[in-house]
Amino acid sequence: MNDFSESTASTTSLSGLAVRLYWLIFGNILLALMAMLILLEQGSTFSLADAGYGAGVLLLIGARHLDVARFNGLTAEGEPATMAHFRRYATLLIAVAVVMWGAVHGISALMS
Repeated sequence: MNDFSESTASTTSLSGLAVRLYWLIFGNILLALMAMLILLEQGSTFSLADAGYGAGVLLLIGARHLDVARFNGLTAEGEPATMAHFRRYATLLIAVAVVMWGAVHGISALMS
């Protein structure tokens, strides 16, 4: 067999690319849109936008886990990602998401 076809088949797939693009770009855009919806509601009560925001965080974590565990995910330096990279990503994402969610609710409460 050709070494080139074996290596590209194991590291590149359409599903792997879709998962990687989701956690790198599209999932974060959706999370920002959910934060904007929370802000536009101008109230401090929980809503469907809050549930969507939480689901967005969970989907991002799930996509990154899938990328690392199943699709041979890479780090920003192009090195193979490990579960330690995944745990660091998940921890940082949760911390930033909680702070952002609190800030959006605080701003929303001030606007109402």
